[in-house]
Amino acid sequence: MAKNYLLTAWRNLFRHPLVSFINLSSLCLSMAVCLLVLNIVRTQYAYDRWHPEGTRIYRILTRVTARNGRDFDYATTPPAVAARLLRENAHIEAAATLRPAPGLTVRANGKQIDLSGVFTDTGFFRIFNFYPSSGTVAGFAQPNTAILTQQAAEKFFPNGEATGKIISLNDSFVVRIIAVLAPTPGRTHLNYDVFLSAASIPFAESSRLLDSASGRWDKYTAAYTYVRTRPDAGSLNEYLSRLSEAQSPITKFGNGEKAILFSAQPLGKISPGHGYYLENSNSLPSRAIYILLGAITLLLLLTCFNYSNLIVARSVTRAKEIGVRKVMGASRFQVFLQFILESTLLSLTAMLLALPLVPFIPLNPSLQNLFSGASVDAAAFLYLLLFSLSTGFLSGFLPALLLSGFRATEILKSLSGLRIFRGSFFSNILFVAQFALSFLLVIDLIVMVRQSEYMSRGEYGLDLQDKIAVRIPEGVNGIVLLNELHRVPFFTRTASLSDLFGYQPTGYSKVRSANDAEQRELAQYYTDDQVVPMYGLTLLAGTGFSPATGRNSIILNETAVTTLHLGAPPEAIGRMLVIDDTTHVTVSGIVKDFHFQNFKNPVRPLGLRNGPDKIHYISLKVSKQQQAEAVARIKAVWHALGIPGNPECQWEAQHLAETQGHGDDVKMIGFLFIMFLIIACMGLLGIASHAAGMKTKEVSIRKVLGAGNIAIFFLLSRRYFYLLGIAAAIGVPLGYVTSHVFLQAFVYKVSIGATTLLAGLFAVLAIGLLTFGSQTIRAALTPPARRLDF
Repeated sequence: MAKNYLLTAWRNLFRHPLVSFINLSSLCLSMAVCLLVLNIVRTQYAYDRWHPEGTRIYRILTRVTARNGRDFDYATTPPAVAARLLRENAHIEAAATLRPAPGLTVRANGKQIDLSGVFTDTGFFRIFNFYPSSGTVAGFAQPNTAILTQQAAEKFFPNGEATGKIISLNDSFVVRIIAVLAPTPGRTHLNYDVFLSAASIPFAESSRLLDSASGRWDKYTAAYTYVRTRPDAGSLNEYLSRLSEAQSPITKFGNGEKAILFSAQPLGKISPGHGYYLENSNSLPSRAIYILLGAITLLLLLTCFNYSNLIVARSVTRAKEIGVRKVMGASRFQVFLQFILESTLLSLTAMLLALPLVPFIPLNPSLQNLFSGASVDAAAFLYLLLFSLSTGFLSGFLPALLLSGFRATEILKSLSGLRIFRGSFFSNILFVAQFALSFLLVIDLIVMVRQSEYMSRGEYGLDLQDKIAVRIPEGVNGIVLLNELHRVPFFTRTASLSDLFGYQPTGYSKVRSANDAEQRELAQYYTDDQVVPMYGLTLLAGTGFSPATGRNSIILNETAVTTLHLGAPPEAIGRMLVIDDTTHVTVSGIVKDFHFQNFKNPVRPLGLRNGPDKIHYISLKVSKQQQAEAVARIKAVWHALGIPGNPECQWEAQHLAETQGHGDDVKMIGFLFIMFLIIACMGLLGIASHAAGMKTKEVSIRKVLGAGNIAIFFLLSRRYFYLLGIAAAIGVPLGYVTSHVFLQAFVYKVSIGATTLLAGLFAVLAIGLLTFGSQTIRAALTPPARRLDF
């Protein structure tokens, strides 16, 4: 019997090739996207599951209550927390402090590579199941020792033993490799290349590789703290709450915070991320996972509804088959099973065709990295099989339920009663829902593309054209490099700055005027005296950096002058400011406001400070005719100074357009939106083709009686025009609302005018018209002699 069901299912697939093609292609496309997203989501819940005592491992979090009463959750803690926990809580079996080493450049064996590093202690290896493939972690308590991952060791010593070798860190100090870690059996959120002994922290702080934070409770962003509790441990959060209550009142915070509250996060809950500040996991946040799952669920439901709609619409062609089966003794369940098997067989076939398509789906770089690390194992194949079977059952359930309920006597007596399914309420509702969603998505996509273009090519108030930025590596004297590049006549102007404009400032400080006690937040960059002419900034007052004040001068923007109540720009010149209650600077210039961040943020108070020892980028202006030679000239100076490797260069205008426009995100979202529209059109194509086929004889008779092609076209199409009108009346306003909600994330944004709404409206109407029009025109143009077979 099972063989008979399968053979019948295969025959029905080939008997109706257009319907089978529409169902198979739409299922294939949607399942490819679904499989990709499901595999990515699956990996997000697989982090750190391989530690044998994982249920007793916790990361300590810090909730900071700011001066204005707002709470901020950090994945970090002060460095002193781990030692305090070990000393005062007998239920803590092991504790470890991790202090990331930012901008770590490692030099060894004639190679220089930027790696991610962290300072930690032996407690880390008592908590986590990282073990060495060579060497031992026993000597890790000694200063100037390091442990490398196998991948990092192979970069420097591909053909030799790394244990015992010496490596240089940022040209500041050298350490000895005492062990190389074996690859982990699974994914981990602790993706560091180099583990450095915590005994080296004092030297790292004195050499400015780390900020001075040891023993300070106000430095709650300095470290990550992990603990492993004993099997019989009580509530860790109760102790952490008491610790917070005891420590907050006696801690002097630099930015006026009111209090801090520590809490424990289980290791298994770290990934996916929860949106904490300074997360040290590269997993997706939970919110992104819910959005992805919601999108593919909607996509799959539309595909399944298309299948159901097409099968129900073709119910008349299957009616006699069902009647004969029931007369021969088939039960309702057996007929139900037949249709379920057909949809499941189609789903399995679509899955096999979808698998090769998965790698070609466009993803933004972050999701692409997650997908490239996804593993395919027996569990993954089981998930794919269950997903395919579930999709098949979902697709075929409604048609199977409806069609298996036909009565054999009614079917064999007359088919007229079954024609209720053509143009039925169910079909109309699905059609309107699909195209209302299509109108919404197309309008949203148009708005996203316009906003992307606006962010990438908008007026930032900066002259970025013909400028190339060179990143200064750690350990390289930026002043020497700047002077050498300045001597090259090829570059018409040079300037240096701590970070590039258009992204994030170097940092924020609390600032007040000398006669004002209230502090306000000030974004800061460190630059030189050439930054104003280099970027075409408009100087409203003052002369820029003053040689008399040197490093104690500051240039403010208009917003900073207003926020600090310094009066008009000329009145602000010469005023004294106090930064972080420690540094006194004199206002030497006021520049017109410009966007030093992206358009999501308002223009905030900004200070440009003269800090030659804190520059990280050199900006060079090149004439348009010589841009092709710019990188080669930079390389020549680079190698003449003996700097290893090649310079990291980027054209500033192009880089800003690429990063702020979020082109990869727009492409991925656009692909998904177009997928929705294609699937909706496939369903419409199948319904229109079937409806035109059912009216073949009626159309032929009308043509014989003198009806013209245009009249026939409108006869067959009026239902679709009516339904498209309803869909537009629902979808266009919803598209306006959702686009408006999307634009609320941006302070500077495009407007949603009538042009945008009409463009989305006519785009979907044109696609819909082409879809059903291709079938109705074909039916109208068919000679009646071919269809009349009395």
